[in-house]
Amino acid sequence: MIPKFRVWNEKQKKMFNYKDILEVYPNRRELLVSEPFINMDKSSFGLKLYRLTFDEVDIMAATGVFDENDVEVYEGDIVRFRYRYDKRIDDDGVIIWMSDKACFGIELLYTHEKYELHQIMKDHCLEVLCNICEHPHLLKEEDMNA
Repeated sequence: MIPKFRVWNEKQKKMFNYKDILEVYPNRRELLVSEPFINMDKSSFGLKLYRLTFDEVDIMAATGVFDENDVEVYEGDIVRFRYRYDKRIDDDGVIIWMSDKACFGIELLYTHEKYELHQIMKDHCLEVLCNICEHPHLLKEEDMNA
């Protein structure tokens, strides 16, 4: 698997996916990203380029897993998972990196329990709902209900 990343720029409130990342400069802790544009009168188009520092972005790695709708699952995604044999039972969680186990996992929104992603995928169907950067209010609402 070729590692893929996406980055969230909080200042612009914009997600740049792996196709938008043109260059990474690890020594300078910067990356170059692009965004397509079209003028209002549609007379010209092109790419806007942004040089962003690592401090300006949240970097999220792809897990290598796809959900039931063939959407790639990234660190920071809010997901719903259902038991394969009983679709009535489901839970919501956030995809996290579990550094103590060196693997991706899911942290449940209500109980904050953590499970390894590969263990959950054996018995559950997974669906990406959104990501925590573009929809942080969902986490806050869930935490208040816990």
